[in-house]
Amino acid sequence: MIDNFDLIANFLKFESPNDFYFLQILQRKKDDNECVVSSNYRVIKSYYIYSIEELNRRKNKIIELCNSNNARAYIWLNPRNTIDISFECIRQFTDLLQHNNTNMCYRVFDRACGKIRKEGSERCWIVDIDEMEYFDNVCNIINKCQGKNDNHIKLIIPSKHGVHIITEGFDRNAFYIQCKEKGIADIDIHRDNPTNLYIP
Repeated sequence: MIDNFDLIANFLKFESPNDFYFLQILQRKKDDNECVVSSNYRVIKSYYIYSIEELNRRKNKIIELCNSNNARAYIWLNPRNTIDISFECIRQFTDLLQHNNTNMCYRVFDRACGKIRKEGSERCWIVDIDEMEYFDNVCNIINKCQGKNDNHIKLIIPSKHGVHIITEGFDRNAFYIQCKEKGIADIDIHRDNPTNLYIP
C-alpha cells in the first residue's frame, strides 16, 4: 500500500481562488481489472482540489473508492486554473461541434484538466525510477544538468516499484547523454503527468 497524502499535501500551493489540482481515481488494466477495455484504464471519479483542507476532507472517501474498486488515486502536481481550463473547454467544444462529435461533450472538462496546466506556473516534471539501484546516480545527474537552480529535485514520491522524482525543468538532452555514459537506460521524464497519491 502506498499512501502519499501527507507528503503531497505539504507540497501543494494555492496562489489564487481559481487554482486547483486535478485528481483522478483510475482502474488500470495492469492491475488485473477485467472491466477495463482498450484505453487500459477506466476513470472511477475525478476531483478538483481547491485547498489542502479539501484534500484532507476527501481523503477517506478517496481511499475507500480505491480499495473497493482495485483502483489508484493519481494527482497532477502542476496546478490547474479555472480560467485556463475554461478557455480550453471552449476550444474542445468548438472542435466537437465542427466535427459533429457532440456525444463526447461530457468528457471535455476532465480532458482539459489533464491537458492544460496553469499558465505561468513553475512546471514540475516527473523522473520515473523503477530500478532503485540507479536512484543515487540519477539524482546526481539531474542536479548537474543546467536549469533554473542548482538543486532541481523538489520531492521524492514512492511508487509501487520505485519512486517518482519531482523536479523543476532541466536540460533533458544532457541528462540522457550522462545516463547513457553511466549505462542507465529506460528512464522516463514526464513533463505534465500525474503521480501516485494512493495505491491499495
